[in-house]
Amino acid sequence: MSAENSFLMVLKDFSSEQLDEFLAFFKENGLLPVNLKAMLTPVTVHWDSLKLHDELMKEHTEMYSHK
Repeated sequence: MSAENSFLMVLKDFSSEQLDEFLAFFKENGLLPVNLKAMLTPVTVHWDSLKLHDELMKEHTEMYSHK
């Protein structure tokens, strides 16, 4: 995934069940997946969108580089 075409989705106040339903809706309706997803936390609430994007790109790269 390149930075040029990586979309970022930030979620807030979703319960686990709501998050599952939300993500299932994307899949069931053939919507394009969003690879970079984050729940707003007490730490990330203070980050700007560029920092959050960079951190998620690092995590995504680490997770998928071991495959």
